[in-house]
Amino acid sequence: MELNGLVASFLALGGVAAFVTFGVNFGKAVGVVKDDDAGKWSTGLNLVGLVAFFALGIVDPELDMAGLDKELAAFVDVAVVVFAYIMQLIESKTFHKLLSWAGIPVIGKSNS
Repeated sequence: MELNGLVASFLALGGVAAFVTFGVNFGKAVGVVKDDDAGKWSTGLNLVGLVAFFALGIVDPELDMAGLDKELAAFVDVAVVVFAYIMQLIESKTFHKLLSWAGIPVIGKSNS
């Protein structure tokens, strides 16, 4: 495949973009990526994805990149749900402690 074809194919891959976005946001949530550095991380990870895509396209031109991209997008769909659930559990516990400390009845009630 020629370079123009590889570039056009890469630009059509939404799974890679979703994976990079999830990776940066996950990094921000766990404290690895600072808000001011998110753009740099996104640029770097997209560059890594581009290089990997080109390398795979050159090494194995018959590789189904669109199928691989779909799998990556499906992974991100599941990862977002799991991550959102974990964050919900953490935030619910924190919010409950805050309301209990503030003495707000019913919502912040504890029997222990």
